[in-house]
Amino acid sequence: INPPAYSLSDAVEIVKLFVLQFTIFGLIYPVGINFPKGIAFPNRILIKSPKPKPGMTFKIFVNNLNSNLGLKAKEYLINERHLSEEAIKEFNIGLALNDNNLNKLLSSKGYSDKDIIEMSLANKTDNGLLDMFRNRITFPICNHEGKIIAYSARIYQNEDTSKYINSKESVIFKKGYTFYNYDKCRLEALKSKSVILVEGQMDAIRVYTSGFKNVIASMGTAITSNHISLLKKLNAKVILMMDNDNAGEKSTILNGEE
Repeated sequence: INPPAYSLSDAVEIVKLFVLQFTIFGLIYPVGINFPKGIAFPNRILIKSPKPKPGMTFKIFVNNLNSNLGLKAKEYLINERHLSEEAIKEFNIGLALNDNNLNKLLSSKGYSDKDIIEMSLANKTDNGLLDMFRNRITFPICNHEGKIIAYSARIYQNEDTSKYINSKESVIFKKGYTFYNYDKCRLEALKSKSVILVEGQMDAIRVYTSGFKNVIASMGTAITSNHISLLKKLNAKVILMMDNDNAGEKSTILNGEE
């Protein structure tokens, strides 16, 4: 019995299966597969790694928080910020360690320094790359579809004067176009016909876990015309709940004028 003839479409399907099963860190190794005569493959095929995205690292941060190295950070969240384990899990809150290993891990997977810097995962120094978020609690920032586009990272041991550090603006993240928790808030705001606007991520999480899920945060920036456009899409009454201090009062006034 003669073996079945292979068409070009057969070859394409074989290659698709091959790529799916044998891709490891960007390398394909043809092992244990006998291809029909006339189809030649090199010993290995190099596949260009995609650009890194902020969302690819959130599991690393979450695992850090849930490890022994994250005990103090988790105690801070629970005992001082009064967040529950459920809230920490739902919002994918994590921890960036102080070991400067994240950029090294990404480099080992084939990502370039330029790509890592553009995604605000590290900064360039005279001594090489330095992780952007170090010894900080991380809050993923999502777009309206719930995809992670950036991070906001907070100190928890008062060792830095900058309370929060945000990802740098990029093609996919612009603060003037983004509300924290907008993705979770949308349906709730449409149902309740109202949306609560607070200043920071921690404020939004506390309000959300208190039962008011129609809450968003401006992440400490003044409201822009693009923010207003996002609010109009909700077709809901806006309730301002800013911090009761001078900065909060000023922000309330500015936002009211918008």
